[in-house]
Amino acid sequence: MSEPSSNIREICDECVGKAYPKKGKFTKSDIEKAKYVKKEFNREHMWVKIVEVTELGIRGIVNNDPEREGSPKNGTAVFVTFAEIEDTA
Repeated sequence: MSEPSSNIREICDECVGKAYPKKGKFTKSDIEKAKYVKKEFNREHMWVKIVEVTELGIRGIVNNDPEREGSPKNGTAVFVTFAEIEDTA
């Protein structure tokens, strides 16, 4: 899914905690209620569609078209630990 340009913004490293206050604090039970998680890849915050929740994190598929070179492509299979999860939807 391609993000509308109005939804794309730069976030400084110091501001990530303000933008994602629950980053690294999600539990397995929090994630079991979600369909998507957000994770930073190459300084780009991308949605990952959850395929499976494990004891250590989630297996999923990147669900955004990358804006930055070096970020994973839409449809790439990834593993995200609970500590890496910034947000859920």
